Amino acid sequence: MKFHKRKTRLPFALPDVGEREIQAGAKVLRSGWLTSGPEVQAFEKEFARATDAVDAVAVNSCTAALHLALEAYNIKAGDAVFVPDYTFIASAEIVLYGGALPVIVDVDRDSYLLTAEQLEACIAARCLWKNGQLVHKASGSIVRAIIPVHYGGRPCEMNAILRLARKYRLKVIEDAAHSFPADYDGQKIGSIGDLTAFSFYATKNLTTGEGGMLTFTANSASLADRVRRLRLHGILGQTYGRQRWQYDVVDQGYKYNMMDSTAAMGRVQLKRSQQMLKRRRKIHQAYNKAFGDL
Repeated sequence: MKFHKRKTRLPFALPDVGEREIQAGAKVLRSGWLTSGPEVQAFEKEFARATDAVDAVAVNSCTAALHLALEAYNIKAGDAVFVPDYTFIASAEIVLYGGALPVIVDVDRDSYLLTAEQLEACIAARCLWKNGQLVHKASGSIVRAIIPVHYGGRPCEMNAILRLARKYRLKVIEDAAHSFPADYDGQKIGSIGDLTAFSFYATKNLTTGEGGMLTFTANSASLADRVRRLRLHGILGQTYGRQRWQYDVVDQGYKYNMMDSTAAMGRVQLKRSQQMLKRRRKIHQAYNKAFGDL
């Protein structure tokens, strides 16, 4: 095999962004409404349809989406959450935000994914079932949720994880930062667990530079309105369409809302997502062929 030295530096991320994304952003800048407006609402509806989710809430990062998922279930100090050891720091970091305990679980050595078998081994060694709750023995914390991380576009074995979650009364919050558009056993990622967080960071399959989305299933759809409040300081009602300057703050929230220019770019990327997926598969095949003899 013949190798060629690059004349330029290989960039950290070279996003697949074209003129349509640029035009969509420019249209927002000319519209007079820059944030938390009609583009965000449209992006949420379109993304929910694309993932077969009941609802979707747009935020400014996957980290924000994961954090709001824990907030929606009121996971706090005295609680614990199962997190895989092979993941980005955000998956564990957001558990610490509210004072809860991340319980680190080994992933499968071949797939780098969290499995029901590894979870059961962790539970057997480090937890006990007491008064209808799963308790982390070392800390006394109540285990409330599992965060399966779908790695490199490959989903975890969700059927087995969901069975285990039902057995121990745990919520399932999927970290799908790597996994749009992916599916598992005929279901789209975003429509399986209780909540699913997606990333639109610069290196992701669908990019808006920065951004994220939280999707809801029938089990969690009632939480969507509260998550919408929490993403913008706990303000009651949507900013876009409000006819009065007065508003009520009914929750302690955060500054996690998405800009309309971000959402406009996301809508274009969403329309192109299947085309981009086909191109990535061709590139993957080319790499396999080129390095097949190594």
